[in-house]
Amino acid sequence: MSARCVIGRAAAVGTALVMAFSTPATAAAAQGTFWVNNVPILMEPLDYACYPVDWAKNNQLRNETNRRAHVYNRRGCAERDLVLVLDLNQAQSLPYSADGSVKFIPK
Repeated sequence: MSARCVIGRAAAVGTALVMAFSTPATAAAAQGTFWVNNVPILMEPLDYACYPVDWAKNNQLRNETNRRAHVYNRRGCAERDLVLVLDLNQAQSLPYSADGSVKFIPK
């Protein structure tokens, strides 16, 4: 076998190994639904992704996912805007309306 053939095969095997171990991991997602006033808003949201969520005064926010729902009173999920953390099957109303956001955090 020639040196060129051996080098070519080694390069092919090396390329295959690099591709096998460098594929991106699948993003984790919550199982379940986030509701606003009995309307399903988000189904199986991705962990740590920030989603815009609007609510009116006294609307009920309900978390039926297997993650903690961090609710913010502004867009962008900035920690300073955190107003509520809902665990599984927990619901609460807020006494104001907002163009807010929500992020799902694994327990």
